[in-house]
Amino acid sequence: MSCLKSQANGNCGSFMTDALLKTSKHTVTALTRDNISLKHWSELSKTRMLLVITLDGHASEGTELTLIEAAGDAGVKWIMPNEWCPDTTDEALVKDVFVFHLLKILCLATARKAIVDYGKINFITLSTGFWYEWSLAIPSALGIGLINHTATLFDEGETKVSISTWPQERNRIGFAKMLYTRVFYPDGWGNTDQKGTLNDMLSLPEDDIDEANKVNIERSKTSPWG
Repeated sequence: MSCLKSQANGNCGSFMTDALLKTSKHTVTALTRDNISLKHWSELSKTRMLLVITLDGHASEGTELTLIEAAGDAGVKWIMPNEWCPDTTDEALVKDVFVFHLLKILCLATARKAIVDYGKINFITLSTGFWYEWSLAIPSALGIGLINHTATLFDEGETKVSISTWPQERNRIGFAKMLYTRVFYPDGWGNTDQKGTLNDMLSLPEDDIDEANKVNIERSKTSPWG
């Protein structure tokens, strides 16, 4: 088993790496800005079947396309594109939230198209909803002020939305409010459970909300945007 674990330290990628390593069934290589090279892609062609792409929200469109092309040339069979968010197949949601509109252009019309056009790669998209540990610590996001003990309810607090903790998967107040409030519309599009999930089939454990809340409280004391 090989893994450059110390370098796989992003908000999303680090938890995926930990989960894969705990199974003792997978060979994991973390490709970062510092270590990515032709040598790593050559190794991928021999042993790696899946490329999981986790990029910063401000990463350029060309970054993901370069990774997709290189993975295809290396013989990688499956790719999980950089789409870790609520369901972007809802046209009304995408229209109202500009960041989802941009995401759909980049992931659906560009990244997915690149994968399909290559012809030898398949892709899997994981709809995670919002990140719980990221969102709850920001008062203007989910509306919960952990430090000041305040709460803003969306639609009387009855609307269900799908959300994920980090182990299970910039920056203005107005942006956060717009992003989160739209997903809490009572039209059901924020709740991917209504479409059915593969959680049971994959034997995924229940999220530990108590542990996630500890992370939220600590983040809310410092820099919840970071």
